Amino acid sequence: MPVTGVRRAILGHNQDMRVTSIALVMDPKHLDCRKHPGGKIEPGESREAAIVREIDEETGVPLNPHDEFESLGRFSDSKGYVFDFGATFVPEEFLWKSVEAKGVGNEGEIIEILPIDILSDPNFLNGRTERGENAPLFWDHREPTMLLPLVIAAWEEEHRAAQAA
Repeated sequence: MPVTGVRRAILGHNQDMRVTSIALVMDPKHLDCRKHPGGKIEPGESREAAIVREIDEETGVPLNPHDEFESLGRFSDSKGYVFDFGATFVPEEFLWKSVEAKGVGNEGEIIEILPIDILSDPNFLNGRTERGENAPLFWDHREPTMLLPLVIAAWEEEHRAAQAA
């Protein structure tokens, strides 16, 4: 089944290459559910172009269309759409400035930057996100294991090693 949409975890990091924050969006009609930014791929649009457009529309974070957007997997939603998902890492200052300049998403989404430690809060994980469908990086679909901390740890290790070299 072809990919029809994209979702990305937008993660802010400090100068020491430690991830410090995560940007999530909320639909104004469903304030109790947070999700990773993303949406459908438009006809004739590449996956990369859809990632850049959706992230800018929903968060104001301008990504470079020439960046490499690694896919971490695919998931299907209840409507039958197939989403490519992954993580994008940006400097935290850039993240804050971009979101503050945007204010709200193009469709009224509320943009929230939260400390990365929120991922260890069971209340946040159990009741404040849409489990599975719109927040795929929080869970492995085969078992309830947090994926995002593993992705973050691998990214931090790789980038701190490169910085030390």
